[in-house]
Amino acid sequence: MRIGVYWRSFATLGGGPRVAMSIIDSLDKLGYELTVFTNEYDTKLYPTLLNKRIVCAGKNPLKDKPLAKIADAVNATLLLAKNIHDVDGLFLTGMYFAARFIKIVSDAKIILYVHAPVCIDWTLNPTLRKTSKKIEKRLYRSADYVLSNSKLTRNTLKEHLELDSEVLYPPIETDFFTYSEKKDDDLILSVCRLHPKKKSELMIKFFKELNGDYRFILAGAIEKEYEQYGKQLKRMASLDKRVSILFNPSDDEIRKLYQKATVFWYIYPKEEFGLPVAEAMSCGTPAVALQGGGVNEIVVNNETGFLVCSKKESLERTNFLLNNRDICHRMGIAARKRVEDVFSLDTFVKKIETVLDNGFGW
Repeated sequence: MRIGVYWRSFATLGGGPRVAMSIIDSLDKLGYELTVFTNEYDTKLYPTLLNKRIVCAGKNPLKDKPLAKIADAVNATLLLAKNIHDVDGLFLTGMYFAARFIKIVSDAKIILYVHAPVCIDWTLNPTLRKTSKKIEKRLYRSADYVLSNSKLTRNTLKEHLELDSEVLYPPIETDFFTYSEKKDDDLILSVCRLHPKKKSELMIKFFKELNGDYRFILAGAIEKEYEQYGKQLKRMASLDKRVSILFNPSDDEIRKLYQKATVFWYIYPKEEFGLPVAEAMSCGTPAVALQGGGVNEIVVNNETGFLVCSKKESLERTNFLLNNRDICHRMGIAARKRVEDVFSLDTFVKKIETVLDNGFGW
């Protein structure tokens, strides 16, 4: 059976392409004949793509321009419509609207794996929003099956688009993000995509209010178009010798940071899942996370970390963990177990297999 997987870009670091790679690896393990569809890719960043059949849209002439996203969408739709006859089924992990256009030219089965529903980001006036919703409903409903990366995403699709979906949590490679008891007793860590809308600078400000001889590392991927934002973060970090910033760390570097950190910070309540939280927990690091969004489904409050509702509470809970190492240790063990039980790659592969076998009868 020939299966395709689409993700917009394998040329940048981040949670999205890593989850798409997990789907690719899962289908590979299940023995499917694979084709990877993408707008761009870099085998240095994702070396396992070297052994895969890749169909690429090619360079976007409007890259880094205001209309770049529209050009990417057009390129993706044309790429998939032209090559869909080469596969029997397709996982769309982005550009979900393309399902409608694919169905016009092919009877291939389409599975949407929705990370971030478009409707969340809409800021249109009520009249345009109502019309746009109707269009989006039709586009999404062209798919044969819909998966959501969290209950939050599932509920959003149901509320805004009246679309049913099944939850499939992104997987954590527990054999890679391994448990470690050897913690750096003064290290607080946060890992995320460094983007202005995520307001990572707030964590640097938070940390400066934390009394104690502690260290804080902020690490994550940053795109070239946000170089000025990166410089802003660097300037803020330079004002406190306890703060360090690491741009575009490798997976090995991220893993070592997770394993060394005593506490993991996360303050993004609108995230549909929060992959770094689960990765840190897999390494035995309890999280202090701002409640809301998908992180509520990852962290078990008072067991694998703390869900907090304010800056004051986040600092209090962090201080508590740093000064109660036995409790911190127990939470780290519980965090690792939760990831193994709920978010493991084996669980993900089994779910993919069930969807393909039962959902389509292949």
